[in-house]
Formats: sequence, C-alpha cells, structure tokens
Amino acid sequence: MNLDHLKNKIAIVGVGYTPQGKVPGRTAISFHCEAVANAIADAGISKNEIDALYAYRHFDALAGDFDLTCYALAEQLGIRPAVISQEYFCTRGWLYEAIGLLTSGLARYFVISYGDNARSGRRSFVKELKDGKSTDDLAVFGDLSTMAKYAMQARRAMDTYGTGPDVWKEISLAQRDWAQLNPIAGMHGKPLNDEAYYASEMVAAPFRMLDATPTSDGGRALVLTTVERAKALGHPYVVIRGFGSANQPVSPSRRRVEDAESAAYLASRQAFDMAGVTPADIDACEFYDCFTYTVEATLRDYGFFKKEQVRDFITRERLAPGGSLPVNTSGGMLSEAYFMGLTPLAESVMQRQRRGLPGPRGDDFGERGISMTEFFEPRISADTKAYWDGCREHKLMVQKCKVCGRLRIPASYVCQNCLSTETELVEMKPEGTLYSFVVMHRAFHPSVQDKVPYIVATIDLSEDVRILANMFDVDPDELKCGAEVTIDFADSETYSRPIAKLKEKK
Repeated sequence: MNLDHLKNKIAIVGVGYTPQGKVPGRTAISFHCEAVANAIADAGISKNEIDALYAYRHFDALAGDFDLTCYALAEQLGIRPAVISQEYFCTRGWLYEAIGLLTSGLARYFVISYGDNARSGRRSFVKELKDGKSTDDLAVFGDLSTMAKYAMQARRAMDTYGTGPDVWKEISLAQRDWAQLNPIAGMHGKPLNDEAYYASEMVAAPFRMLDATPTSDGGRALVLTTVERAKALGHPYVVIRGFGSANQPVSPSRRRVEDAESAAYLASRQAFDMAGVTPADIDACEFYDCFTYTVEATLRDYGFFKKEQVRDFITRERLAPGGSLPVNTSGGMLSEAYFMGLTPLAESVMQRQRRGLPGPRGDDFGERGISMTEFFEPRISADTKAYWDGCREHKLMVQKCKVCGRLRIPASYVCQNCLSTETELVEMKPEGTLYSFVVMHRAFHPSVQDKVPYIVATIDLSEDVRILANMFDVDPDELKCGAEVTIDFADSETYSRPIAKLKEKK
C-alpha cells in the first residue's frame, strides 16, 4: 500500500505537560485537563477549534477514582468536539485516526491526551479479578503481570539471539544517564551503576525491577493539524514525514520471537519507505520502553543491527549522551515518566524544536513496586470449555479444523487459517519442547506462595500448538529453550492445569 500522498501532510503544533512523579491529591481527569489546556495554549488556538478529542484507555483505578471517559473530559474542558474516543492503548491507533480526520477535512485540530494518578492513586497494570474468574489463560498459572509476558519473550530472545541482562543493563543505565540531564525526570538526581542494576530485585526472571518502568502521576497532550494550517499559526511545528502500522499475535501461545516479519519490522519498513530514509540515516530514536528488552527488540526489528550483533551494538556508550545513536533522550518511560506512547512522542517534538523542557517537576517516584492481586479459577468460555474439560480428565484436547486440518490453541470459533467454523477435538500426546519460560519471584497465586520462585512456561506440542504450563521442583538454571518435556496435571477443586516436567533421559 502506497501512502506517499500523506507524507508531510500532518503537523504537531502543541505539546502539553503537567507536574509529574508523585503528585498526591489529584484525580486522573485533572491531569488530562491540565495537559490538554497547556497543549492548546502551546498551539496558540482556541479550545473551541478542537474538533476531535482522543484520550488513552485507562487501567483499573484502585483508590476510589472514577473511571475516565472522553465525554467527561470534554465536559470538564468546556468543549464539544465532533469526534471523541478512547478506544486505543497505543499511539499508532489515534495517529491513523488523526491523519484520516485531518486530511479529509472532518477535523481542524485533533487532540490526544494521557493523564493518570497511577503513582499516588495506586493504579495498577495488573488486572484486578473482581468476579472470581481469571481474565485470560495465563492467570491460571499465576501469571497476571504484563512484565511476565515480556519476560517470556526476552527469555526466548536470550536463547535465539544471545542477549541477556548484561545487554538490558546497558539500556537501563543509558536512559538513567539521560534522566540526569532532564530536571523533570522522575529519576533525575538518581544516577545508576552496574552494581545497583544487578542488585535490584528479581521480579519475573530474567527481568529485574530496574528492567521495568515505574508508574507516575501526571499527563501529556498533543495537538495535531494539517501542515497548511500549521503554517498559518506562525510558530514552529513538527511534520510527520512517515508512519507505519502493523499487528501480530499477542498471546504467548501464538507469538514467536523468531518471526522475521514482526509487527515492528513491517511498521518500520512502511515508515522508512514513506519518509525516504533507512536506519543508517537516523540520528536519534524515541521508543516505547515499558521494559528494557522492548528497546532491544525495537532496535533489532527496525533493522539498526543484525540479530547476531546485539552485544556489539547495544552499549551504554552508544545510546547515552554523547553516543552515536541517542535513545530516549528524556530518560524514557524507564527513567522519566510513564505516559504511554506520549512520553517518547512529546520528547521527540521537544527535541526536534530544540525547546527546553517545560513544566515543574513533581515529587520523586520513590521505591518501585508491583501490585499484588488475588488469583482465581480460569474463565471458561464456550470455545475453551473442551480444553479445560480435557484437563480435568488429564488429557490435552485441542481443536482441529475439519476443512484444512489446522490445529489451534487458544480455542476459537473460527479457524485462523481458512475461517471455517467446522471443528473437531483431537487428543495431543502429553509431551513437547520448551519454547520459553519466566521465573516468577513474586507469587500472584496463594497456592504457589510457598513455591516461589516458580516457573510459567510455554510448551510446543506441535508446530501449531503451544500451551501454557507451570514447572515446579526444577532448577531454572537447568532449563534451556528447546528442552524436551512431558505434561502432567495439577488438580484443584474446580479445575486442573498442565504441569511440565523435564523429560527423563534414558
């Protein structure tokens, strides 16, 4: 798909910051309002010129805060935009919406906002299970954290590409170095060294606490419009030269680190082609960095280095101030503040305009922490019932398409290969190979409290079928991706879940 006609058509004309860090006594919507008001003032426009208002979707509030909606945000701002939405967690979703609305003439000015009291309001990225049921299959095995899902990918990358904590340490330290130059960064005045990184608490091995971004109070907002309208405003603006978007499986049962055409690969090629550049032309990068490994994976899939060169390419010296490829120059979400995709994007605008960093600094982040949550039984749907019923009988029952023969798990109503709804059940042998695993150093399930550290693993039963399982009574240092395993089952009062064991050598 050729999108060259959209090149250099859209501009970012306003950036709004708020106090950040720990700012107690405020609601999430108050940060949204302040960020949007500051962005409108920065753009030099009237609030009544805003035709489209988008706000990021939010996670559950744990401190009695009301759920935030765009309708409430618009009402508090005293505006009546024609289009409002909060359907996206990610930057690329609203970017495509902005381009469509602005180039079609359906909107004059488009505002995107993120605001939260996550630090002082204890907003958590760990889902609260309020109805006695898990939210996905991973919860059955005690894996309720986003960190664990990324850690499992990172574990496989260690085996495939030779990366590891000594590489991620370089990313963590480089971004902390940038934070020392940013007076509003949460980690400003808190330099980091090798010893401190390795001493940080292990949470979901191979990830330590310092591999993860902390939460923050505060907000960000941007104002976008057409380049023609931006010129008429008479002040500096930043033009979007190229963009791209792609999707991939997110379930650990389907996602593969080795995918040569990952979503990042495909989206970056679209953006590079539209902009007429290559990775070699890039002077600096602003990446989404919820975890250190995310930066590595993005650099790799974007094509900044060959996959076998990860240890030579990713160094503190290269990514930090004075390096040949500066990355996340505000400190990123790891060391400045977590505001979804608006953290790197706002910094990109500020750097491109060579502006100073606006706004007052909030209190320090303090110590990092991950919220605990209670574990519940699996959420069983009409599609997944056969699998869990099979587990109760200590059988691995998997869907098979009657038309094309494709096996599939997680279960689904239609075949992902041919879209047929005709299906049957087949029993898989209780053996396979270890695709990846994460070592949980914090228990998210009362039944495994005494098992910490325990393991959540992904097991390949065949080319198409990958299941989740726990592993107990095994030294994590003895595990390697590709190891042969057998499957047993652990029974509770209401369900059974798979347990993987290393296959005994004959």
